[in-house]
This record gives sequence, structure tokens and C-alpha cells, in this order.
Amino acid sequence: VRLKLVRLPPKLLVMKLLPTFGFDAIARVYPITNTDVQFAWLYTLGVTPTRQPGFLQKLLGGFAFWIICYTWHHTQRRLWLRWDMPGEPGQVVSFQRVRSGDVQVALNSLAVLLPSIFCFSCYAFSATLLRHVVNPVFTPKTRLKHILVTALMFAMAFSCNVLMTSNWVVWSVGVFTYASWAFCGRTVPTEMTRLPLTGTLTKLSAKKSERELGVLTRRAEFKAASIWMGDESILVERYGDQWVYTGYCGRANIFRPDVALVLCTALVWRIPWFILGTGNYNQCVGWAELCMIFYIPFGYPALATFGFRLALANGSMICAMVLIVAWPLVNLFLGGKGCSTLTDLVLGEYLPEIWTSTARNITFNRGYEACAVQAYQEGGEALLVASTTVAAWVHIMSNYSFLFGFGLGLYRKTCDPVEEVRVDLTIDQARSEIN
Repeated sequence: VRLKLVRLPPKLLVMKLLPTFGFDAIARVYPITNTDVQFAWLYTLGVTPTRQPGFLQKLLGGFAFWIICYTWHHTQRRLWLRWDMPGEPGQVVSFQRVRSGDVQVALNSLAVLLPSIFCFSCYAFSATLLRHVVNPVFTPKTRLKHILVTALMFAMAFSCNVLMTSNWVVWSVGVFTYASWAFCGRTVPTEMTRLPLTGTLTKLSAKKSERELGVLTRRAEFKAASIWMGDESILVERYGDQWVYTGYCGRANIFRPDVALVLCTALVWRIPWFILGTGNYNQCVGWAELCMIFYIPFGYPALATFGFRLALANGSMICAMVLIVAWPLVNLFLGGKGCSTLTDLVLGEYLPEIWTSTARNITFNRGYEACAVQAYQEGGEALLVASTTVAAWVHIMSNYSFLFGFGLGLYRKTCDPVEEVRVDLTIDQARSEIN
């Protein structure tokens, strides 16, 4: 008698090791096996729940955002100082210039312009970065990469807390990175919600195909079984007079129980210290702060996409946005921190001699004295300026997207008509029925 060994597919092998109820519960939330993420990428690239503002509207919104945030921050700063809030509001340090004034002013100009151009360019080309950087990193193709990225984000969420009072900007960038991954990254679990599925339809433009495609985002329901379904979505195609299922888009990472638990245990309860730092408390200028520019190429596209589009996908995502981010308060604090930091730097509030070529001695009054002294020794006056510029930009455009983009989208969502459809069949079932 010959025995033939049969190699089980990974999914069947896992089912053999887990009880049926255990597999079903886990597979509805996590990718137990490798899953196809191309439809999740298409979701972040294409889903548009509301009409997007034009260039002129964004420009006017940017001016209003800057004025409101700048005014808010200076009011907040005066209250922080009057109430004698705990922490370091900033120490004055004096240095002697080692370069000629003309050369140093030119370097200061570059230290402001180059990071600003880079950051604004990342925002302007957010769609390209979303396609080539954010999607591959935040929604990996393989299960192993998915696990590694999750472990990295969890480790960062807990470890960055050691910088809470010593280097607030670095700590805040750790929080922003985790939030970008939680909101814009997607998990495509092994098992999807069974059809039929009713939700909000968003049509996608088909530039390379004559097929009429759309994304159907799950309708939010106040049921215990629907809590972790969140913004679960499917790719649908117009077939005859009905929409049929084509692919599974998964759901945002924030609707995974482990991601939400880490968010609460590592970050949410530290909100008071987070808000304290937005008043320019506990700042540490230097190389570490300057290196936070690494966050811009993926943080800007992710949070811009989330603020203008993904946060408005359905009721579950809107609730997550309002509750977790405490919209719009936290964004006013952070946007005010960024706008006022850059404005005050350019106007000479932090470094009065920044544009004075005849000055031989300079004073700097942002953050800890020890950090400023070390930064000046290692990189000179240009490092003080460049570090402060980056510390401003990491807070500006993301919160502009949250305040202006989400606010305008929320208003339009209440005014614009919403198309709800029900999907009962897959594309293969629809074809077989017609045949």
C-alpha cells in the first residue's frame, strides 16, 4: 500500500490547528495567510466620499488656517505662561558668530528655504508618494512584512514616550507616525464579510479600462458585531443593471483590536503632556529634531489623504476621527504650534539676529539651554535655524488637512447626495447567471 502525502494550503493548515470558531474570529480581523492587497491600495488612492476643493479654495483655506492657528497659539502660549504650567517654556542662550555675517545670513536663508521647499513638495506630490511609498510600507503585500511593520509601530508607540518631556518634537513625530499607519494603512484579513453588503458607493475613474468600477464602503451600524468592521470596503464593478463584487479592500488598521489597544495604553492617556508641548514647552533643538524630516514623505501624504478623503468614508471612520483626535481641538493646538514656530522664526522672535549680517553675537531662546549649546557646537547657527524649521513643518500641513479638509468634507457630506447600493453577487456569479 502506497501512502501519498498531501501538502495542505496554509489556510487549511491553520484551520486544522485552530478550532473553527477561533479561526473565524481571528480571520475576520487579521491576515492569517497572505492576502491580496491591490484592492486596498486602490481604495486609498481612489475613494472620494465628497467633492474635493479646488486650488483657489485650498489657497484661501490655507490663509484662514494660518491666521486662526497663529492667533490660537499665541493666546495659548500666554495662558501657559500665566498659569505657570509645568515644563520648560524656553531658555535664552547667547553665542558668538564664527562666520562672517553675510555668509551666515545666506546659510540661515537656505536652512529655512530648503526644508520648506522639500516639505511643501511632499504635500504637493502626495498622490505620487501615496502610490509608491505609503501604500507599500503601510499596507505590505506579504504577511511577514505586515507583522514586521506592526511590531515596529507598536515598539515605536511605547519607546518614544521616554522623550515625552526631554524632546517633545521627536516624541510627537512618533505619535504622528503611528497615527498615519493606523488611519491610512489597511489590513486585508483572510475572511471578508459575507454578501450581501449594503454601503455607500464611490465611483472610480477608469483611465486605462472601459470597466465602470467603484468602492462600496460598509454602512456604519450601531451593533456589537459591527464595531471592528469600521470602514470595511469592497471593489465593485457595474455589470448590466447591478453592481457586483470584484475584490476586497479590507479596513483601516485603527479598527484592529490590538492597534486600538496600543493607541489607548501608549498614547491616549498621555494627551495632557502632548497638549502641554504644543505651547512650545520641552523643546530640544538639534540633530534629532532635524532628522524628523524623515516623517514628511510618508506622513504628509497619509494624513492629507486621510483628512480630505478617508476620514469621511463612513460613520465609523468619522467617529474614530472625532473621538481619537478630539477634532478640532488637538489639531488647533498642533497647527498653531507649527504655524507660529515658522512665523516667529522668520520674524526673529527666536533668533533676533537671524537676518542681521552685522551682528557678531546672537541670542537663541527656544527650548532647553543644553540642547541649544550642543546644537551650536555641532552645527552652528544654521543647525538652530534648520532644526526649528523642521519642527514647524512637521505640524503644519497635516493639521491643515485635518482642520480644513475634514471640516469642509464634513459640511459637504451633509449637503451632497449619497448613493447607497446593495451588492448580492460576485462578478463570477453574475456571469454564470446570465449564461
